Amino acid sequence: MRDLDPDDAGSRFLHKPAWRGRQLSRLETAADLELISVRSGADLGAIGQDTWLTWCAADDYPQTRAWAQCLRDEAPTAVGIAWLSKREPAGESCVVFADRLPPDPFLIAPGPLDPQGLRL
Repeated sequence: MRDLDPDDAGSRFLHKPAWRGRQLSRLETAADLELISVRSGADLGAIGQDTWLTWCAADDYPQTRAWAQCLRDEAPTAVGIAWLSKREPAGESCVVFADRLPPDPFLIAPGPLDPQGLRL
């Protein structure tokens, strides 16, 4: 929903064709996972970047994917990248590299969602 503009109430509306066939689940990691952090100014400065990398507009996504590939190449033991969420600055976002994950890396977490997820 990162590319959807909010309405006057601050909500973003996702039309049904975009979420049909998907599922919302709450997960926990089953073990510690090594992530490349680009959460802080120091993290970004260490790679010669600033907040543009994590807060840029959609037009710049091809460039950010190239940065992600470089980070992945430079950190062969990392299983993903973590950054501060643009849409929810108090939260974090991450991407994991499926080919680097250990076996059974996630558990279904307790919470407001049904254990099998919420079918959309």
